[in-house]
Amino acid sequence: MTTSYLVGAPIFLPDVPEDGRFPVPIHQAGLIASILANDNTPSHIEGRLRDEHGSIVTALNEMGYRFQIAHARPDKLDSTAICNYLARGYRFIRFPSDFPAGLALCPRDLVVTIPGRVLLNCVYASIDRVIDGCRITSSPIGDGGSVLLASGAAVVCDRIISFCDNVPMNRQACESDLEPFVSAGMKTVMFPAPVMGFLKDGSLTGQLAFFGHCDRVSCLVSDTRGGLHLVVDHNIVTASVINDSAQSWRSMLLDETMSVLHRACESKGITVHRAPRSTVPYSLNLQQFFDGRILMTGGATEVTEMLRSITGQQIVTTSVPIQYYPAWMYAGIHCLVTEFPRSLLTK
Repeated sequence: MTTSYLVGAPIFLPDVPEDGRFPVPIHQAGLIASILANDNTPSHIEGRLRDEHGSIVTALNEMGYRFQIAHARPDKLDSTAICNYLARGYRFIRFPSDFPAGLALCPRDLVVTIPGRVLLNCVYASIDRVIDGCRITSSPIGDGGSVLLASGAAVVCDRIISFCDNVPMNRQACESDLEPFVSAGMKTVMFPAPVMGFLKDGSLTGQLAFFGHCDRVSCLVSDTRGGLHLVVDHNIVTASVINDSAQSWRSMLLDETMSVLHRACESKGITVHRAPRSTVPYSLNLQQFFDGRILMTGGATEVTEMLRSITGQQIVTTSVPIQYYPAWMYAGIHCLVTEFPRSLLTK
């Protein structure tokens, strides 16, 4: 079956935290603060988000991929983008009117698709059934931002930070969580949870936490010979949990994080790289497609050249940098573009 893709809904309402604290990967705080400091009127932010979403959709179309755009929460959809996309003949797929806005925006977080299995985010629904030979099960690892996939390998955040049955969850990933990847014969590596800070009025508050979405700070890509490469942000900071209650933990700076990742990846045949410094946040939040080609943000030239060098793959960049999505919506290309979970959505 031809691979097709699902693109997040064009909802461009700025996500302003009630307490005014913007969660950011701690090492990207300066980049994101500079974006938040720009004209922050709703019309300007919505316009920039519209441009970034449009550049992603245009790139997908020019690359020749089959895709559909999520049509959900009609009260929140951007009518200008909808009209533009319909005029260009782009296809939409309608979701229930009460579909969670966050999952409509970032369909990557709805499911993780691996050979013979679809892991559905347990925030959305509880299910365990087989459709057309594919087993669909609810899983806390169905939150796709916590998983990087490439050529029979899975890099999974070592912390499960989610909600299941409206119960908050923050715990170490365990064998049962990883069982679907192991059963599928995939190389599986744990990724230490990245550390985030909180920006308020342009400055860090001094408070720290950690989060489960490793795709905001890293990517897993395959080269033209089938080799695997884990690339991490230039100055990544991650967490080492001392007490599994998650009340006791410490930060690991770049050298320690790289050492942990090298040890975890070496036996799996995955090469670990440190990306060059970038002026675009979430620059590694990219999508590698079934044919090896990669779509990533524009404006991160040195990161693009490094990825091109280590993979030998064709890399397409968006016509505008994807930077308002990371700052205001906590998302990037990998969050917005995902493999179409047809066995789930068409039955």
